[in-house]
Amino acid sequence: VHVLENMALPFKEKTFDAVVILGDLEDIPADDAFVEECHRVLKTDGRLIINVPHAKDWSLINLLRAVLGLTPEKRGMVRPGYSESDLFRILKNGFDVHNMRSYSRFFLEFAVTVSLFLAGRASTGGEAAERKRLRIHSVFAPLYWLAFQLDMLLFFTRGHHLIALAK
Repeated sequence: VHVLENMALPFKEKTFDAVVILGDLEDIPADDAFVEECHRVLKTDGRLIINVPHAKDWSLINLLRAVLGLTPEKRGMVRPGYSESDLFRILKNGFDVHNMRSYSRFFLEFAVTVSLFLAGRASTGGEAAERKRLRIHSVFAPLYWLAFQLDMLLFFTRGHHLIALAK
């Protein structure tokens, strides 16, 4: 596991069998340059797994987040997410996309949005505020599970996150 502090990864060429980007690609201004850096450190038959927010133009969740002040810009994101074509565009130089799926539909995203809003209201700073944010997220844990179960009813819709496997 490595937390990125700049665009260059401190590893030799062709070091890894897999690179996993769990989040924050949407926070990197030169995302295509970072993907090239991932290609550099991957072995020839290596895999890149990317997890990003799915940019959806029309979404009740996006409307709710805007009303609550949880816009991508206020959350420090350079871009609101990626469409499938966006991911293909940044991966086209060096990678073949083998699989791409969406997940996290309306109910789960609703629960996450409400918990983020409540946790954000508790962020007055300090250790006490951090404990309160953690308590809010722990209270929401069973609600996340329930929301995930309800999301299965929406199998025909596109999720709010994309995960892609590229080689």
